[in-house]
Order: sequence, then C-alpha cells, then structure tokens
Amino acid sequence: MTAMSEESEHEVTRLLEAIQAGRCDARDALVKTMYAELHCLADRLMKDERTTHTLQPTAVLNEAMLKVLRPRSLANLTNRVSFVAACATAMRQVLCDHARKRRAQKRGGDARRQPLTEDLVQFDGRLVELLALDEALCDLRQLKARHEEVVTLRYFGGLSIKEIAGHCEVAHKTVELDLRLARAWLRRRLAGDDAGPQTE
Repeated sequence: MTAMSEESEHEVTRLLEAIQAGRCDARDALVKTMYAELHCLADRLMKDERTTHTLQPTAVLNEAMLKVLRPRSLANLTNRVSFVAACATAMRQVLCDHARKRRAQKRGGDARRQPLTEDLVQFDGRLVELLALDEALCDLRQLKARHEEVVTLRYFGGLSIKEIAGHCEVAHKTVELDLRLARAWLRRRLAGDDAGPQTE
C-alpha cells in the first residue's frame, strides 16, 4: 500500500476528530480521502479469488465501510493507521461471512445442485482456506492478541512494519518478531498442530 503524504495523514486525523465532534460532512470527506487507498487494499485481498466471485472489491469495501462508519466504531479511531486497521478487519469479516454463506448453500441451503467443475473445486478450496485462516487467527487472538493484530494489520491491512509498530506502540523489531512467530504458529495450526505461540 502506498504511503500517504504527511499532509494527508494529518487530514485523516483532522477528519476523524471532526466526525467525533459531530460534523456530518466530515464522514463523507473521510470516505473521499481514503477511498482510493482502501479500494487498492480490497483489490489486493480479492486478487486470488476466481473472476466470477459474487463479491467484487467495490462491494467488499462498501460493506466494510458500512461497518466502520458506525458512530460506535468511529469513536475509537484517531488516525489513518487506526482507520485502515478497522477497515482491514471489517473486510476480513465481510469475506469470511460471504464464505460461510457460500459454504452453507453448497451444503444444501436453497441452492440447486451443480456439477463440480474444476473452477468450483478450486473455489471450495479457497472457502476452506479462508475460513480455516480466520478460525486460526481467532484462536491466535485468544493466545497472543498482539500477534493476531500484527498479522491482520500486515496482511489484511497492507500496513508497513513502521506503521504497525507505531499503532501497537512497540519497536520495529518486536513487530518483525511477532510476525515471524505468528506465521510459524499459523503454519503449524493450519497443518493440524495446536501448539501455542512462543512468547518473546
């Protein structure tokens, strides 16, 4: 994700403060300021999905924004990084909710049966992979919340090590270590080994 200028960073902070102060126009201005960056993030998250996926990047982003732009959600956001982090988490939720609905339909639901083409087999694999990853990240949050947070910020939010370190108020090396430990734990967890993550 391309870094914003310092002036743009300050503008996002100013708009978040204006929203919390009750200025109605600030929410639209925030969306306009951040939309291109967040759409690139949605594109990146969707790049491995099949081209006929029923959700497109714009729809994923719009659903996520509806979640993030609720007053209760906005109350805790103070700057661009916290806003991107909230949007990344919301996009992950949108993708997983969609995958769960698709899985339920394929198990019966109201969908008519279709022959298993190669495309559907590949999509089933992506459903399982996405939902397994989400479940593993939820388990990781219970064991080591910061590890789950840095993974979400890095891979779903596209944030840099520096941005994550500032957001989490830790050193760059701590973020790098967290990512290494989290990746190793996730690999083991997704392979069926439930050992907990090591601590630094």
